[in-house]
Amino acid sequence: MKRGGRAYGGKSGSERRDERRARLIAAGRALLRRHGWARTSVRAVCAETGLADRYFYESFADRDELLAAVFDDVADDAVRAVGAALAGSRPSLRARARAAVEALFDLLDAEPGTARIVLFETPDSPVVRRHRRAALRRFVALIAEQGRHVDRRKVPGPVDRELTAHALIGAMQELLTAADHGEIQVSRGRLVDHAVAIAEAAAFVRSGSNA
Repeated sequence: MKRGGRAYGGKSGSERRDERRARLIAAGRALLRRHGWARTSVRAVCAETGLADRYFYESFADRDELLAAVFDDVADDAVRAVGAALAGSRPSLRARARAAVEALFDLLDAEPGTARIVLFETPDSPVVRRHRRAALRRFVALIAEQGRHVDRRKVPGPVDRELTAHALIGAMQELLTAADHGEIQVSRGRLVDHAVAIAEAAAFVRSGSNA
């Protein structure tokens, strides 16, 4: 018996689809962390969730779309974590930079292998590129806003803040990549200190023009 388009006492069809999609994304995220992209097949994801293949294709056209959804899921977590850390930090630039970097490292430490997803497990496909660029724009906006917290006599203009945000994201990605590959052998604390120092130095960069 149904009431208002919903199975009485149960969930609607759209709610069940949303739940299945969330399970598939969680399974894709877990498999990517454990095995990498090459071994994260549609069959493996369905086996991980206990769902039939048809439910995979109900939500995703192919593996690229799944990876894009996983990337969005990781980016959402990172934006929430960094945003919450910034909201609760002291107002100084150094404190805000440290809060943001520590929050990012906390997320990566809590889910080992996440860095692989966001840095390495990205096949060259149009759908994945679009999602990577969208995630980058979100982080650029979040970081650029922090430039407002430098000394008001030295605060860079909006274009300089955006340029600096792109540069900082690139620097952070390279640090994480080198650390993940064992190319640099330093503690988490040393990495955090260095990232904060880079952020502080970059925050005052001014090109002299915001055209």
